[in-house]
Amino acid sequence: MLHVTREVATRIERTQGREQAAAAEAWAERHPESGAAVEEVGGGILIFPWADSPLTKAEGLGLEGEVTAEQFDRVEEFFRSRGSAVHVTLSPFADPSLFRLLGERGYRIEEMEQVLVRPLARGERFAEPAVGVTVERAEDRDLWARVATQGFSDRDEVSYEEVAVGELIANPARAELWIAYVGGEPVGTGIVAFFDGAASLYGTSTRVQYRGRGVQTALLGARLRSAVDAGCDLAIVMTAAGSQSQRNVERAAFRVAYTK
Repeated sequence: MLHVTREVATRIERTQGREQAAAAEAWAERHPESGAAVEEVGGGILIFPWADSPLTKAEGLGLEGEVTAEQFDRVEEFFRSRGSAVHVTLSPFADPSLFRLLGERGYRIEEMEQVLVRPLARGERFAEPAVGVTVERAEDRDLWARVATQGFSDRDEVSYEEVAVGELIANPARAELWIAYVGGEPVGTGIVAFFDGAASLYGTSTRVQYRGRGVQTALLGARLRSAVDAGCDLAIVMTAAGSQSQRNVERAAFRVAYTK
């Protein structure tokens, strides 16, 4: 069993922070007019693709020690100068100075997420796709983004603005995009990104009419096999507490490391 120490938690947070920052940096290259930006402050990473993007937030603050008032002033200036609210992802392993600053400045909890992990070992075997489900690497980023957005939104008719969120996280330069098919129809998506020997799994989505057919189990197995082949020794997933996604990954031997 993996014992989650501060060092392990820092590795987890840095893996996820760097991948989200890479997505914003790729967005800035593709859309220079967007004003997308990334900056490192207080041991963390400030990420801004656009004002109401789900990736617009501060990741990993306080994991390297004290966060000063001056550093947090810079965090607030980074987001507010770009017309965004200030969102901070808070790890329970962060330095207590960050908890104090957030309380003094009137921040409130917006949502909570489960961080789940599992060790990986050479030679492991993972679930094969159910009958009728096939999984492959996605070469078409636009197709991947559209299918992901259809799953996230619970409907097949999606706007360009909605698909932009899928395009943001679909960064094939640093991650593998995976797509599942049923009867030749693209129905589900997933991503696996590698950083410092850890595999971060995200972008999990299934079109509503194809749920319950083993689509995500197939995508999970394919990505874990790829992570082992890449030499990773740790896999990381984030889910909503008690969600179907949490149940799916727990069946694949993931365990809750902490809530953030």
